[in-house]
Amino acid sequence: MADAIVVLGCRVRADGRPGAFLAARVRAAAAAHREAPEIPVVLSGGRRWNGISEAEAMRHLAVELGIVPNILISEEMSMTTAGNAQETRRILGDGARVALVTQAFHASRAVALFRRAGLVADWLPAETPSIGPWMRARLTVAERIAEALDRVRTG
Repeated sequence: MADAIVVLGCRVRADGRPGAFLAARVRAAAAAHREAPEIPVVLSGGRRWNGISEAEAMRHLAVELGIVPNILISEEMSMTTAGNAQETRRILGDGARVALVTQAFHASRAVALFRRAGLVADWLPAETPSIGPWMRARLTVAERIAEALDRVRTG
């Protein structure tokens, strides 16, 4: 069992609501939370979109979906997936077990970064919104490039 569910940030719409990918992540976290309501949920993302942080947008939707606010932990310092990992470790401590909520195209890189940061990470799948083959290919290629850059940075 995980010590925490960690929802990774993503785009926020102009109206302050989570974009499709981020909303799917929050819905997956809410479903997992219903199965284990005692586990805290870390909303990780400090990037601001029209003045609203990813964590803030996630918090609003999470509460709408029935997650009790006092179980939510907002992490608003990170700007990247590597930053999500570092800040989550700072909050939860080294060796914490986390269930990372993200889409398939992002999962292997996210899990690797969280493990490198000293956390025990496993993927908790979020639905991938309907996207065309070109966008799916673009996202996959972008993740593979980011993985290669991560390896170069960490040696």
